[in-house]
Amino acid sequence: MKHSAEGAQELLLVEDNPGDADYIVALLEEHDPLGQDHIVRAENLAQARLALAANDIDAIILDLRLPDGNGVECVRAMREIDDDVPIVVLTSIDDEKLALTCINEGAQDYLSKNDVRAQNLSRAIGYAIARVGETTARRREENLRRLLVSLVGSSPDAIFSTDVTGRVTTWNSAAAVAFGLAPDVVLGSTIEEFIDASPESDALSKIREMLDHVAGLPRLSDVIRIRRGDDAIVVSVLVSPLRSATGDVMGRTVVCRDITELERRRTELRRRNQELETRDRQMRALTARLNQIREDEQTRIAREVHDKLGQMLTAIKLDLGWVERRLRLEPSASELAVRLLETSNLVDLTVETVQRIAMRLRPTTLDALGLPAAIRDEARRFERRTQLHVTVHVDERLRASAKVETELFRILQELLTNTARHAQAKNVEITLQAAEDELCLVVVDDGRGIDDDAIDSPSSLGLLGVRERAAALGGAVRFARQPTGGTVARVSVPHREEP
Repeated sequence: MKHSAEGAQELLLVEDNPGDADYIVALLEEHDPLGQDHIVRAENLAQARLALAANDIDAIILDLRLPDGNGVECVRAMREIDDDVPIVVLTSIDDEKLALTCINEGAQDYLSKNDVRAQNLSRAIGYAIARVGETTARRREENLRRLLVSLVGSSPDAIFSTDVTGRVTTWNSAAAVAFGLAPDVVLGSTIEEFIDASPESDALSKIREMLDHVAGLPRLSDVIRIRRGDDAIVVSVLVSPLRSATGDVMGRTVVCRDITELERRRTELRRRNQELETRDRQMRALTARLNQIREDEQTRIAREVHDKLGQMLTAIKLDLGWVERRLRLEPSASELAVRLLETSNLVDLTVETVQRIAMRLRPTTLDALGLPAAIRDEARRFERRTQLHVTVHVDERLRASAKVETELFRILQELLTNTARHAQAKNVEITLQAAEDELCLVVVDDGRGIDDDAIDSPSSLGLLGVRERAAALGGAVRFARQPTGGTVARVSVPHREEP
């Protein structure tokens, strides 16, 4: 049924007698002094069908003697077109049995033309519209109720409601499965009677608290364990106030979603995550230990090479010098003197090689003068080796623990090696600075820039080694590609290594 604007009515008058039609219109206008009502006239059922389709009709005034219809079939014809529109039968046929039949077929009132007056006609139309409105509202509410019942009944979540005293008033099939209790067992009982109330379970107290305090917004509680026979299920509970049409709280609606499997997966995921974290810590500790062992071994070898092998080569060099001087006194030994000179030069090259190997194993500058001096020394060697221009900014007064300085120096060596291999740079800038309780080593080049994929690639073993060394000190490494090209590597570690 459609409705016109407030205060106005759209009426359809179905009457084939012009005189009767004019009379009825006059009666309607008499009770409508402002002329708000609009009357659409039709002389038969065919015209009435067209009028109903083209207008928002609020009520039909229907005669039962029409050229294409007679008696109750006229009511049926109107009902077939619109099942909701109110119908007031106004006819000259004064037959109580016919009137009752018309009412049963869907008409709201039955008036005789002989007794009709403006007031009772207007009242009959108003009552008819009101009754149809109430019927439509009830039918709509009933449809909504059935839909709600169907939705709740088919929901996979356990849904039940309680009154203000906490007694269960509804109980869907999913609730019966979740709690293992049929509706006839639960309806009328309180939650204490079917939710585990054992001392080790907090489910009852949590749900009771939610039921007692929910007023405005729904309250959600996750991970509540509820006993179901010999088993326990984990549910997520949502409690909402159940309100009447006037807004008063008349109960609670409780939705319990079974998340037992989800919680099991969460627990398993947490367990595996903890295992991975433990293994990660173990691997980091193992890597740090291996680095320390390697560093200690390299230091030992470097000292042996420098102290023992270097001293022996120096002694050989001195002996060769003594022999050469003695041979100069013998004119016939010129060929032997040349051979001794070549041997002496070979010893010089061997000494340089031994010094270089010792330096690569463990730079003596690092132990003797500290990290700033070792960085400057390494930069000079790198510059000679690669022909790149290297700029160094360090504070000679910066010092840290031996382990921190060693790891930072090894990180610098790895970063410079990567720059020489991949950056295609011309200039490199090295900065060592202190920031609060951290040492910050920054290496910047003007090369082609690091690829985003290479930063986190598991195959970038050099970068992985840099990260592991920094992580072993409780620090971090960040790589970034500069907008103008080139790469920035920033290493931040505490002044002292963290356990």
